[in-house]
Amino acid sequence: MFWADETEKAYYSEFGDVMSFDATFRANKYALVFVPFTVIDHHKSSVAVGARLLSTEDEDSYKWLLEQFLKAHLNKQPLLVLTNQDPTLTQVVDSVFYLSGTDFKKRFNKLVWDMYIECDVFEWNQELMMKEFNLEDERLMKTTSRYNQRELDHKTKGAHYSLKFPRMIEGHATNVYTSKLFFEVQKEIYKGRWYCDVKDLSEGDGWELFKVRHMYHKHEVKATYKVELKYVEKEVNCSCVYFNHFGILCRHAFGILMNKIFDEITDKYIPRQWRKDVISSNYQLSRDRFDEEDADVTKLVNESNSSNDVPITNFDAVERLYKVTIPEEVEIFVLDAQHNKGCRKKMLIGEVEKSIMKVQKKTKK
Repeated sequence: MFWADETEKAYYSEFGDVMSFDATFRANKYALVFVPFTVIDHHKSSVAVGARLLSTEDEDSYKWLLEQFLKAHLNKQPLLVLTNQDPTLTQVVDSVFYLSGTDFKKRFNKLVWDMYIECDVFEWNQELMMKEFNLEDERLMKTTSRYNQRELDHKTKGAHYSLKFPRMIEGHATNVYTSKLFFEVQKEIYKGRWYCDVKDLSEGDGWELFKVRHMYHKHEVKATYKVELKYVEKEVNCSCVYFNHFGILCRHAFGILMNKIFDEITDKYIPRQWRKDVISSNYQLSRDRFDEEDADVTKLVNESNSSNDVPITNFDAVERLYKVTIPEEVEIFVLDAQHNKGCRKKMLIGEVEKSIMKVQKKTKK
């Protein structure tokens, strides 16, 4: 059984470039395997975009699962999938998803395990890969519930922020970012104002070049960076490449923007997934799927979108909405307890774990 509701479809539509899924073992009454799919939203929290209960863990079951996942999400392919080391699962993922991440994984492993690569060469190659695969701003964090997700949305909409100092650019940040991201941006703005020393260097080809000294609390120089600015086009680049990694401008860039009295952050430096209004339009997707002239159906859809806690009592409206007939009696077949690979007394041990165990044994001797 696989399911994904309209809200989960909306979140996958916006944040589904990088997706994670894994299986839990016998975590329910009937010893079925629960497989949740999660992505990272604009609050930097994990949200579910689908789930399934499996009776068996084999290639056919996983293949059906991933095919149904794509079908539910209008065949939108993720760019990268994170899962466990199960060989069967890895094989199915590669056959169902057309991942640019397959090549990414090989290249990234080669880059990480190169013992002789210089630090600056590693960072340069990593930056190129992140840009090529469009992964600069994607990171996986802890899991949160749908309730927590709505709480975050509510807090963001009604938030009143205390500004560090009267700058228009900080006020603009309060209007576009979610609360989580705003506080990160505010920190960079504050540091750019008080801990960055700006010096003009040169001009050429429409770019102004600056040297920014990153200071400690005791006014000692921590590091020096070069920042480029195109004033008319409102483009800014910093040698620290902070934006490429985290999706927000660095304190060095903000130091320059405030020095040049910019009132707003340019749209190109506000990734869509960090905006507070990114998901609101997707809540309207269901409008095309039901008759708005049917008051009962409209009420049912609005209530289900606004809260998971509202019990469904108007089953006639449900039948008209989904164009189905609800049977008077439903027969449920209770499955026997399943024995999956995770149910063994001895878990399968991967090559990495075996290597670690050998080193630990040698150390004890």
